[in-house]
Amino acid sequence: MNYWDIQMIFEADDFRSDHFNTYTSYSNMQGFDKSVDGNYDGVILFMATYKDKKSAQHAFEKLKSNTKIRIAELEGFAGLLVEQVQVFERIRKSGGLFTQKDKYVFYLLESCETPPLESNWNDYENLFLSSITEKNEEIEIINADCGQDVFLVQKIKASR
Repeated sequence: MNYWDIQMIFEADDFRSDHFNTYTSYSNMQGFDKSVDGNYDGVILFMATYKDKKSAQHAFEKLKSNTKIRIAELEGFAGLLVEQVQVFERIRKSGGLFTQKDKYVFYLLESCETPPLESNWNDYENLFLSSITEKNEEIEIINADCGQDVFLVQKIKASR
């Protein structure tokens, strides 16, 4: 994941116009500094902050819509949407989870390797979701598992 990929997800014009404020990146690497050439190696989570919950919900709806588009559908087109879809194609292959809570949209990065915590990616995703939800609260996710080449949109409850 690099700086330009994150710009395509969170800083693109359609998201900025939706009351986007900023995003925060979280890493499990000591001494992490994203200011060094837009370095996002070691980042495990991005959290985009919007003006309010309604703006975040609208941005999440755009994510759901854009992750359904395949690059082959845009053959012959150019522009921002094409670049965004190319980023989502890469995420489809490596894995990742998007969700929205309150005025935030989260992107939990995944890979085809062992997760930073827990024994598998499902447990890792569950750990993350349980940290942002209340007990028995349902939350909608956009999820791509490594090698599956598809985003699944579903509502789930994180187990505790």
